Amino acid sequence: MDVDQIQVTKEEVEQELKDLEQAIEKGYISKKNRMVQDLLQVYGHLKHSGKIIDVPKAFSKAGLDSNTDPKLAIIRADARICYLYKFNHGGALFHKEMRSWRQQHSVRKADGDIRLPNGTFTWEKLEREERFRQTPVPLIPPRVSLAVSCRIIPQHYYIIFEPESWNKYEPLPPRDPILGKMLTDNLFGVLATWELTELEAKIVEGRI
Repeated sequence: MDVDQIQVTKEEVEQELKDLEQAIEKGYISKKNRMVQDLLQVYGHLKHSGKIIDVPKAFSKAGLDSNTDPKLAIIRADARICYLYKFNHGGALFHKEMRSWRQQHSVRKADGDIRLPNGTFTWEKLEREERFRQTPVPLIPPRVSLAVSCRIIPQHYYIIFEPESWNKYEPLPPRDPILGKMLTDNLFGVLATWELTELEAKIVEGRI
């Protein structure tokens, strides 16, 4: 799956971290500050040769399929189904639990939700039945934990993937997901990518 990533040189990362640590040590900034925490998260990930995806920008660039549904999806890794709610004026909400119309339409996010702002996509006004979509979520096979040398606790991670179909009557598993963490509200730190085998795809179908 081809998704745009933010490019930062190793030298820039090291210098930014050095400046941050010095500013914290001298008391110029507080480590409890939300912006400082975000910077530490992002540069800490980049320090270990991590890759970063700007989620709204990447999703906007990927665009829509022939049914005017997003070509990409993002969901917390412990979900079996990724539910999509399409807001008027190009906004979207990805979440792991089925919700009522009133809950869907609320601007509030629940734990694990990813909300993309208005203007991310090109639709303007949608009928109610056009706003709800769902698609199966790929599983994380053991080889991924081995590849990243850590225990994968699904509720701490997110998956970006290309849905084969957003149609609930055609539960086709995606093939090439990306595993990572939400470092900030919009920046996704890539940890691993993999291809689902035919057997893994069948297991996903059985979990739906």
